[in-house]
Order: sequence, then structure tokens, then C-alpha cells
Amino acid sequence: MILIYHKGTPRIAQGSLRPFKHSTYFNIGILRWPLRLRKLKLILHQGNSGMEMISMLKPKASKRELLFIAAFVWTFAGVMLLYRGITMPGKPVIIRISLCLIPGILFYIFLFSKISLRHIYRITNLKNEYPCLFSFFSFKSYLMMTVMIMAGILLRISGILLPEYLSLLYMIMGFPLLICASRFYYHGIRYHPSSLTS
Repeated sequence: MILIYHKGTPRIAQGSLRPFKHSTYFNIGILRWPLRLRKLKLILHQGNSGMEMISMLKPKASKRELLFIAAFVWTFAGVMLLYRGITMPGKPVIIRISLCLIPGILFYIFLFSKISLRHIYRITNLKNEYPCLFSFFSFKSYLMMTVMIMAGILLRISGILLPEYLSLLYMIMGFPLLICASRFYYHGIRYHPSSLTS
């Protein structure tokens, strides 16, 4: 059976199945995964039905939810770095925190503040109000995140840096990530579809 959508009511090309009267939605937590059966287009002779099916089944989230997802990812990364830095051998934790806090804030001011603002601006200016769930990062951001994770693993395995120095590096990188996460939470709470990010 081929279901072709025209303006108005869907028309059935073969068979006698009655047309759907309502759209079907699956609400999974913060995800809204719409399967709009009335707008289903299976036009096989054009060869684009597969792409349309993939587009319809693609997980989606609102822009506000993308901001919170990004905030959670940055929070997770920052907490993991701080946890690894604190649990590694070295000077007392209080001393390490006092040594790393100021450099971490400077990293945020001169580097991560621009990166986080760029992400927030990109999310809030996406054309679709319910974009793909994974669009809270751009392709370059996913690539940069992968490179940073691999670099951290290589530094830890290779032993180039002594544990006490690697601990400080982890903590210096963890603080700006947490500050960036708070910025995403702030904009996620204040976001409105008609608002502009400042």
C-alpha cells in the first residue's frame, strides 16, 4: 500500500484503509518524537521516501531542551575533570583548588566564554523550533570534544606529565567548563521562542 499525502485528507493509492484523523506522538522524557502519520509521504517513484522516513523518525527536542542538554554535557565534563584532578596524587586539595581557580577563570574569560556564547547563539537561532536532538553541538564541536578527550587519555597513559601536574591541568580545565554549564542553564531558563540571546 502506498499512502500519498495531498492538501487536505490523505488519499490511499491501493487498498481500502481508512485515513488517519490525528497525528501520533511519542513523548519520551524531554524528547518529543513525532510520527505525523497524516503527513507521511511515501512517493516511491521519486526515490526520496527513505530520506523522508528518516527525517520523520529523527529524535527531536526543543531549543530550550537543547540548551539544558548542552548544560548537562558541559557539567558532566567539568565534574569528571575536577574529580580526576582531585583524586590524583599531589598537594592537598585546598591548595590545588586555590592554585587552579584563577587560571580556570582566566581560561573561561579569554576562551570558553566565546565558545559557549557561540553555541548558545547557534542553538537559539536554529531555523526549526524542534531541531535534531544531537544538534546541541556542531560538527566542529563534536570533533573538538573528541580530540580533547583523546588528548587527556594520552597524557594520562603516556606519563609525559607527572600525576601532580596532570591533576592541576585537569582542574584548570574543569572550572571553566562548569562556568560554561551555568551559562547554558541560565539561558535555558530564560529562553523564549521570540527572545534574542544577549
